[in-house]
Amino acid sequence: MICCFECGKRVHDAKIDSDTNNIVIECRRGQLVREGKCHPTQKPVPLMQWCIEQARLRPNARILDPFTGSGSTGVAAIRMGCRFVGIERNSQHFDTAVGRIEAACAERVASFGIKPARRPNS
Repeated sequence: MICCFECGKRVHDAKIDSDTNNIVIECRRGQLVREGKCHPTQKPVPLMQWCIEQARLRPNARILDPFTGSGSTGVAAIRMGCRFVGIERNSQHFDTAVGRIEAACAERVASFGIKPARRPNS
């Protein structure tokens, strides 16, 4: 099953672009899956949360993603109360992932009514 990360729904149509030989996937609403995203194979966070749920991990489990990309698995892990270790060799994708995961951490901390500590100036 392939899901559109734009709307999270199941993909019903996939075509091969004759000019580039790339797979072009469209969801029912006709949105290109690869448009406007941080990473060419970015997964929807709800899909990654579902995958984590299926693993039936113990509370506070550590999740390793050796191909972190833009960090969807990390965001899902943090939202579900898991620890996360990500590996990404592309510096642009790494920076994107760090920003997304830091935002997920801040959201989680805020959900407990705790103000995050400020970083000291470097």
